[in-house]
Amino acid sequence: MSEKTIFQIIIGDIPKNIQLDIESVRDWCEYKNYKYKLITELPEDLVVEGLSPRIASDYLRVKILSEHPFHCWTDWDVKVNKEFDLNDKPILVPFFDWFIYNADRTDVFQQVYETMLSRKSEGKLNWLNEEGTIYKAFRTVAFERDWMMLEVDKYLIHHCHSRVNK
Repeated sequence: MSEKTIFQIIIGDIPKNIQLDIESVRDWCEYKNYKYKLITELPEDLVVEGLSPRIASDYLRVKILSEHPFHCWTDWDVKVNKEFDLNDKPILVPFFDWFIYNADRTDVFQQVYETMLSRKSEGKLNWLNEEGTIYKAFRTVAFERDWMMLEVDKYLIHHCHSRVNK
């Protein structure tokens, strides 16, 4: 089994109602012996006037997933059951916007990232607030449908607070 890294991107203040979700991710990492990485600052290329942290996070997470195998991104408002295992198969949740695990398939995520960059360059300033970019990009690349984890409630609870800190 390869070493796995779980990362979260949290830019700005953390609302109190999100704290327990973040702690559940850290607890899960400790329990499963996964590495945990918290990203609190955007790289220079994503510090752009008018770009929300949420949209910047879309680009940053896919870039990381395209460059580093066995990485998992989880949103800050997701509670993870400690028993949940990451195996050697990618995991995608519907709309790709709150939990993504790449396993060793950085090639697919590289294609998604290239599609996102293409949309960014073609969209002029519209990319600054275009939601659903990852979803739109995934619709253009081939991936195994069994990567989709449709019955996630047993292991993952998404509290949908992401828009709190827009």
